[in-house]
Amino acid sequence: RTMKKLIILLLLFCKTMAETYVIDGEQGNDDNNGLNSITAFKTIQRCVDELQNPGDECQIRSGRYHEVIHIDGLKGTSESPIVIRGYEDERPIWDGTVPIQPSEWEYDSSTGICEAYIDEDIIALFLNDDLLTAARWPNALWTDKTVFNNSYFAHCDESSSYGNIVDDGTGGGVGLADSGIDATGAMAILNIGSWVTYVR
Repeated sequence: RTMKKLIILLLLFCKTMAETYVIDGEQGNDDNNGLNSITAFKTIQRCVDELQNPGDECQIRSGRYHEVIHIDGLKGTSESPIVIRGYEDERPIWDGTVPIQPSEWEYDSSTGICEAYIDEDIIALFLNDDLLTAARWPNALWTDKTVFNNSYFAHCDESSSYGNIVDDGTGGGVGLADSGIDATGAMAILNIGSWVTYVR
């Protein structure tokens, strides 16, 4: 009986022992067992699908990962959380962006603007991991935080009325009418009060 109890305890221990899995987006393969860097999985989702017990880990090797991950019903404990982290001291990038590759660009030599049509909706645009600022008037940037500087905002003239806004000519040092910009079809972001913003 003692031997049977010992065998049962060993089986239970083996069944619930925490596992560490490795993901390598470049060299991995989802048909592997994922138990070390040589037999790493290729995708994060494949690893997540293996997580079962408190203390289980997915360790991700460096690289850029474009995945939608579904995690459902996993529960660790405060002492043994289920963890998804970088492998050793490597820093993988979990990238939610989508590369855009228009088939054709049109260049306007008079304005220096390049234009292309793409199928994807754009929420934000990045170049070399830097968030780009949408073309806007008055001009201001995220990189130097001038988008938060009131002196870079356009301001309403006192002659403005409900449904008719007239800028006072100080936006970026020049009024919209004098800027030469055709704002037809443009989107206006209006800060009409403290922390109150409308988009029209």
